[in-house]
Amino acid sequence: RARQAISDTVSDIDIDEQLAELKEIASNISQYVLNMIVVFVLQTLVFPLLFLWLTYRALVAVMQH
Repeated sequence: RARQAISDTVSDIDIDEQLAELKEIASNISQYVLNMIVVFVLQTLVFPLLFLWLTYRALVAVMQH
């Protein structure tokens, strides 16, 4: 039992494994943040400008006819 407890404790303290897990978590977080930045830029800049341009083109087309 004592050997098993020591083995379990050593495996829980495995720094390399914990470091690998932290690297994976950091990678996932950075990907998530990048996705959120892209969504924010699309919603606040690209879509409004696109709709304004389409509205302008529609009004110009209506006024010319």
